Amino acid sequence: MVNPNITKLRSKKIGVLLMDARLYRAKSVQECARVIGVTDELYESYEFGVASPSLPELESLAYYLKIPLDHFWKSEIVSARSSFNLRVDFEKLINMRHKVIGNMIQQWRTNNNITLESMAELTGISTQDMENYESGDEPLPLPQLELISQVLNRPVSDFQDQETELSKAPDVISLTQQLQEMPSDLRNFVMKPINRPYLELAQRLSEMSVDKLRAVAEGLLEITL
Repeated sequence: MVNPNITKLRSKKIGVLLMDARLYRAKSVQECARVIGVTDELYESYEFGVASPSLPELESLAYYLKIPLDHFWKSEIVSARSSFNLRVDFEKLINMRHKVIGNMIQQWRTNNNITLESMAELTGISTQDMENYESGDEPLPLPQLELISQVLNRPVSDFQDQETELSKAPDVISLTQQLQEMPSDLRNFVMKPINRPYLELAQRLSEMSVDKLRAVAEGLLEITL
């Protein structure tokens, strides 16, 4: 039987990081609750560590608050400063992701010959709750998902979104950060569509060997002389 204090501590940590991210982005409890389709009271319980969001809910909140999902696996405060804007039907995505995660758990549990009763004994999660989680009818709190993933001997990252719009968020954040770090004149040059041929030329040159680049340079020198 898993020590229940571990789950409680994990819930508290998630709550603190979630509140930190929300305040950093100057969002209200009501706005965040509306994004994932829960009541204000339930969302507040997430931040206070009384309850925990499911992974799909956390993915959606990370997307909405413009922070990397792995922020919630760390201990430091938010440092992301970039922004991105992609339209997402969060409620539809969350419901779909709950079912996908539930199906993954059921398949891996069955493949490992682990019964619902054994899973309940190993995780402290009731068989009825396990059935609801596997069917996707009930959101699976992240700390419980972490316990289940340990029993299945799989990292939580195996359950993370790989296919929907939410999975694009880290790449968009990284790209935006890189653009922001460029000198303003270079950033403006890169962002203008008319300059695309020059960027493509630079890309092709970067892929050439040193010998080929030297030959090109010598050829240009001969033309200009």
